[in-house]
Amino acid sequence: MGLVFIDWVKMKAIAQSKLLRITGSFRYVGNFAGEIGEKKVLVSRLLKRESILSLLRKMLRVFWREGLNGLKTRVQSLLQLVKLAHRLKIDYSFSAPSSFAEIKTFSISILMAKLVFCKERVFAAVMITNTGEQTWEHKISLSYHLYKTNGELLEWDGLRTPVETPISPGATKNIVAQVEAPEQPGEYLLEWDLVFEEIWWLSDIGKTPIISHIEVVETPIIENMQPIIINSAVSEKLKVVIAVRTWNLIRTNRLGLFRQTINSLKLAGYPNELIIFDNGSSDGTADLIRDLGAYTLPPDEGIANAGRGMNMAIEKALLLKPDIIVFSDDDILWHDGFLRAIVKFWSCAPSDIAIMSGFVEPRFAWNTVYGIVEYNGIRALLTSSAPGGSWTFRAKDWKNIAPLPENMIHDSWGCAVLRARGRKICQADLALHIGDNNSAWGNMAYANAPQADLDSWGGRYCQI
Repeated sequence: MGLVFIDWVKMKAIAQSKLLRITGSFRYVGNFAGEIGEKKVLVSRLLKRESILSLLRKMLRVFWREGLNGLKTRVQSLLQLVKLAHRLKIDYSFSAPSSFAEIKTFSISILMAKLVFCKERVFAAVMITNTGEQTWEHKISLSYHLYKTNGELLEWDGLRTPVETPISPGATKNIVAQVEAPEQPGEYLLEWDLVFEEIWWLSDIGKTPIISHIEVVETPIIENMQPIIINSAVSEKLKVVIAVRTWNLIRTNRLGLFRQTINSLKLAGYPNELIIFDNGSSDGTADLIRDLGAYTLPPDEGIANAGRGMNMAIEKALLLKPDIIVFSDDDILWHDGFLRAIVKFWSCAPSDIAIMSGFVEPRFAWNTVYGIVEYNGIRALLTSSAPGGSWTFRAKDWKNIAPLPENMIHDSWGCAVLRARGRKICQADLALHIGDNNSAWGNMAYANAPQADLDSWGGRYCQI
């Protein structure tokens, strides 16, 4: 919440018409820099609490963070603003603007891992529903306040995740929020809060926040890890279906990548059924791959529907009643005999393993490695997430993941849900992501990552 320039005349008109009360969070009163001139006044958002008790609670937070001197500074600034409001005859009562009253009727559901690692960037699957009668138009973000379990405030402004608006009455938005875990191990509380940018936090108008309890532990050092080894008979009767998702190959200059993917699947080393699913291409791709027996959707220009294609491709695969599903994007180069390795892995993988990705992702902030497993000689890294473009899983486990959101955060959402439910995710070195710098879906993770993170750091740890 920054400072807002308001024209002197306009500000008085707004106040007189009672269209907007000058409101704000006490913690930002220190931003005040009064400069009364002929035309302008620089104003930080002012008082916005519903009760004096609520305001006192915020003052205590300031005292905890900044001590007595900080509190004195804030109180002095507050008094200056009250005097200014009185001079301009502005209503500064402790109440919410009536135009935002309906925002208090909503519901939030949050799924997030309870056990996380120091400084880890953690995904949380969040569903926000407008249960009121008024459409939300204002710019909204989801954030959190971090506390110790004794109530000590450690961080007020957690990472913010934008929430796409408008949200009509009864509508639900699915988002993947990110949380930056503390540096020190211990138990903490996350107080989730919606922030209406430049106006208020929802907790400031009396809405009870959602609380998540997390335990933070030291991040294991991969060089010190010993693999968990399990061996058993390999089933030769497991039915495998491979589902490939594609979109606008011609326009995005990815036809060559798709052909490499299909050719690599021919060397799977184990019997399988292949389906290809076009996610609404509008450039002639659907016509081109229809001869391969591809399923197609009507043209869809939105690149944000990658999750829709994944959902529908897997649902088509389930109709064939497989034991194992291998999902592949159109830019994955699978190693020779990869499917034999996948069958060996899933023949003895414990039930708490939910997903095994076919390629090892670089060490991004959200991709913590915390263990190594080796099932029937196939080694994989236990990770906090896995890229959706090469998921392999037991068909019966799909019900624990689906449906994925249709937008771009579908795989991160799935990983967050699984971790929250105590399931594990891993990555094995069975393929290469050959299209990481030419994403049809707009994924910029690779393009924006430091070069050090793009090195194939995990491959050597997957070798026996």
